[in-house]
Amino acid sequence: ADIGLLESCKKDMPNGPAGALAEFACVAEELVSKRQGLPAKDLVGLPLAGLTSYQALFTGNGKSAKGEPLGNVTKDSKVLILGGASATGALAIQIAKAAGAYVATTASPNTMPDGVSKIDFVKKMGADEVINYKEAEWSDVLAGKDFDLIYDCVGEADSVQKAGKIVKKGSPFLSIANHGGQSTDDVVFKNFLIKSNATDLDKLVSMVVEKKLTVPIDSVLPFDKAAEGLQKSMGWTSAGKLIVQVA
Repeated sequence: ADIGLLESCKKDMPNGPAGALAEFACVAEELVSKRQGLPAKDLVGLPLAGLTSYQALFTGNGKSAKGEPLGNVTKDSKVLILGGASATGALAIQIAKAAGAYVATTASPNTMPDGVSKIDFVKKMGADEVINYKEAEWSDVLAGKDFDLIYDCVGEADSVQKAGKIVKKGSPFLSIANHGGQSTDDVVFKNFLIKSNATDLDKLVSMVVEKKLTVPIDSVLPFDKAAEGLQKSMGWTSAGKLIVQVA
């Protein structure tokens, strides 16, 4: 949860100050949701990746870095998710499909640690159309198809300029990975950070209860294997969320 500035347990870490693993943590009531009887492992991957994607698609309690609304996806929307095999991307595919949207995404044929290709993985998540970015340019494949929103989980510098070929004029280009993008005549660029809150998180938990959303899990690690999990995460070799059992 976003509870303000915290001290890292060790300075000069590769990913910067990021807190630590703990058996208990104090968090304000308005930031957390009850599990509704579900196992913790089915839900603990939601508060960061899940909330980020929910707010990208529907705004909820989120807002852009400039304080603007984010997405407004409906059953009639056409959504492109760049980086569908990422944690945020995989959850966004499911969330958008649950709303009835048409979802296209990018992925590669690279195999994940479980042997499944990333293309097959995003298809399993529910994507209607998958562009193999190693063989084709998404802006060429989708040109003229009038997408309503692009959610960028990759951060390639030229993606905003390419987007004009595929979107309705004035559509949002929402990024969690590109912090230097600029709006164009065709798209409105917005980047943002998650806004932790129970209201949005409750909706995601309900989606899991209703079997409309599944958090992809790579593995559940005992506490003494936490370092291995962190190394795997930093090496981008996981096939889903890495969960550490601390108690």
